[in-house]
Amino acid sequence: MKISHPRSCHTILILVYATLTLVGLVQAAPPDKAREHFFASMKTSQQKPAAQTKTVGSPTGLVFSDTLEGGGVIVGFDFWTSNYSGRILVVNGVCPIYQNSKGRLRGKPHGNRIGNLTTVEAREGYAVSGLTAKAGDRLDRVQVEFMRINFATLNLEPATIYKSNWVGGTNSRYERHLTGGGKPIIGIFGAGGDELDRFGLLYYAPK
Repeated sequence: MKISHPRSCHTILILVYATLTLVGLVQAAPPDKAREHFFASMKTSQQKPAAQTKTVGSPTGLVFSDTLEGGGVIVGFDFWTSNYSGRILVVNGVCPIYQNSKGRLRGKPHGNRIGNLTTVEAREGYAVSGLTAKAGDRLDRVQVEFMRINFATLNLEPATIYKSNWVGGTNSRYERHLTGGGKPIIGIFGAGGDELDRFGLLYYAPK
């Protein structure tokens, strides 16, 4: 009589590992699908007013509000700086850099595009999470913060934060931190004229 020997422990472990791996693949959303869902959600967010951070600066200037048509998140900024009254370095203008499902592109500039241009932009896979600004009657100095995008949860990951160098002068001692609390930044608002008088961030906050 022929006796069948049981499979070795090694073979059984391989089969168990393969089964668990297949289950994981079924349960986890493919990266491309998660990315598509993320940017589709940013687009849907434009159907209602975005949440706003506090602002820095003064109540003067021409009011503006800027989001990307079709939806997107801010991954950086162009800043223009020059000396105010020939002696104080300030931020004259700003242009957001957006990312959508097709790539990165610039939005509309606000304030005044004169002086030195400084571009602050996130690493691949990261987005703007907030900034620290110093201001008096106008925006004097900014430092931008970035976090990695979690496409599956529609949030940013606080543990991955890093910061840019400061842009602008050192005149003002008044400082404010503007943040979406880990939510993607989807636009900017404020007021500008010859300089950037007032500045704030718009962020994704579904209800």
